[in-house]
Amino acid sequence: MSATHVWHSLYAVVLATVATAATAQAVDGKIGSGSGPGWQSSWLELSTPADFKKGEKLAIKVDGTAENVLIRFLPKSSDPGSPAGVEGKSRKVPSDKLIPVVLERDHKNISQISVHGGTSAWSTQLGANNGAVTIVSIDRISK
Repeated sequence: MSATHVWHSLYAVVLATVATAATAQAVDGKIGSGSGPGWQSSWLELSTPADFKKGEKLAIKVDGTAENVLIRFLPKSSDPGSPAGVEGKSRKVPSDKLIPVVLERDHKNISQISVHGGTSAWSTQLGANNGAVTIVSIDRISK
């Protein structure tokens, strides 16, 4: 094999790696949590309201014992006690506690991202023995 062929092969591998490499940008804000009879949640109050677009990818790192969670993108003018902004259906928490999220719709003027554990979140049953969840970090993922 010639040196030129080796360099061309190496160049192709580098290009493929660069083309598929994703970058993560932390979503800034203050983490909080709360609970009550049958419910529990953790949230990130965004430093500045933001728009999130359909198809956008996020990685939500959590801790806790919840096996199932519901994720919500709360618009600035909405009541935190309402289900406004719920994204999709309940999700399984992976063993590495890193929840991948691909947005199913646009979410505009979002002031809070929350993850809900406990036995239920509004009308969604998460499991009789489902535990608590705490947000560790949220990243926006882009190529």
